[in-house]
Amino acid sequence: MSSLFSDVGSAQSQRDEKYVAQMIALDKILTDWTDKRLSNQDALFHADKVMENIVAIGTVDGDHARSVLQSRGIDDQRRLNLQRDYQALKQQMGQEYHNMETLDLAIAFLGQPAAENRI
Repeated sequence: MSSLFSDVGSAQSQRDEKYVAQMIALDKILTDWTDKRLSNQDALFHADKVMENIVAIGTVDGDHARSVLQSRGIDDQRRLNLQRDYQALKQQMGQEYHNMETLDLAIAFLGQPAAENRI
């Protein structure tokens, strides 16, 4: 029988892993787009879906997610580059990028103190 605490920790860990998986997917999509292996339309479709998935995940442990992302080659600078590339893609497709908070959720814990390092 598992305790409530371990169930909560397990659920948190699962959210963190889902977030990491989505950020890795976004990295691949935007890399393929910048390398011209994906059309603007296909890249935008897939990137928007990933962003919807990230928002649906909810709160993640920023410290843990950052650590796992870094171990998978996505550091703070790469996440900022992903934000820039996503914005450029939206603009190329004629979509204004007013919903900065969506991708800001994905990078919100950059530079914040550990106690506040949650998104």
